Amino acid sequence: MLFRSGRAFICVVYHRGMPAAAGFVFRFKNRLVNPWASSLREFRSLNTNMLLYWQMIRLACSLNLDIFDMGRSSKGAPTFRFKQQWGPKQTPLSWYTWAGDRTRPPGETLSITPWQRLPLWSANLAGPLVRKHISL
Repeated sequence: MLFRSGRAFICVVYHRGMPAAAGFVFRFKNRLVNPWASSLREFRSLNTNMLLYWQMIRLACSLNLDIFDMGRSSKGAPTFRFKQQWGPKQTPLSWYTWAGDRTRPPGETLSITPWQRLPLWSANLAGPLVRKHISL
């Protein structure tokens, strides 16, 4: 089954009326991108993920798109090995880390240090109240 809204799609594989696997795909220019897909463990022996990916690839073809982007996976991870079964072209991605903006004055942003010093129960209580006033 396919749920669509413009350029976003949710693909669902059902087994006897129950959702067994699902994936989100987004159309961008000449490609269909799959950033997330999963199946329930109880249905994995039925290869529901294989059917799900087949349907997402069919969708890309039916939309006359050039590329089906299976999403990123760490080399050697189970998701990587699963995707390799389809014979995709691998595109290495660069990973970056950000240590924060050290040029800002200390009072301009909330520091993590005070939160680490709070007892867990009080941080869990205050965190959501404070977070809703912080734009990221």
